[in-house]
Amino acid sequence: MSDDNNVDISKVLAPLTLEQIKSLKKEELALLLFHEQKLRLQLQSFYNEAKSANVELQEKILLLEEQYVVLKNQFFARRSEKSEPQPKPSKNQRPKKKRKQKHQKPSERYPNVPLIKRDLELQAPPSCTLCNEKMTDSGMVESSEFLTIIPMQFAVIEQNRHKYRCSKCHGDIKTTPAPPRICPGSSYSDEMILDVALSKFCDLMPIERYVSMAARRGVEGLPPQS
Repeated sequence: MSDDNNVDISKVLAPLTLEQIKSLKKEELALLLFHEQKLRLQLQSFYNEAKSANVELQEKILLLEEQYVVLKNQFFARRSEKSEPQPKPSKNQRPKKKRKQKHQKPSERYPNVPLIKRDLELQAPPSCTLCNEKMTDSGMVESSEFLTIIPMQFAVIEQNRHKYRCSKCHGDIKTTPAPPRICPGSSYSDEMILDVALSKFCDLMPIERYVSMAARRGVEGLPPQS
């Protein structure tokens, strides 16, 4: 091996057997490690150059892609004078028009919404316009569907927990246990707590707006801080 900067890689990378390595002297091992280090540094330099060249190529590719998009939009823009008019297809080659999809009924479009059936009947049967005879229900109906909303309603629940006493010794009284609640002893039910939380954190509704909505439905003076 020589001490030149131009290292013969084929010789340095030539595989050595275990016997050859054992037969090397201390100076030869040191020389081998020295050239191996120079080779690693040279390979690291090649890698850094290739990496920087790759980054430069990627930037050039992005620039060329942007220029290509701009030129494509300019050349193929609608009503462009440079764009050639496309020949109209013949009658046999004209694509068939897609049929418009029929609008689904609200019950089919929103299957998770409860369906409320409402029958409209006349209080008194009508009279026939031809013979003036009283008409009877034919059993046929004309159905139509529409989406509606049930406004938010408030109610006060009075909960009475029954107490039980011993009719023999009169020494013990037991009260029906209260059902588990989110906030035991609170003035608001679990349903109202969940409704306020969903309105605030899911619908991003301020509590003051919720209080105003409650006031329009008869619950005035609902404290927002509660």
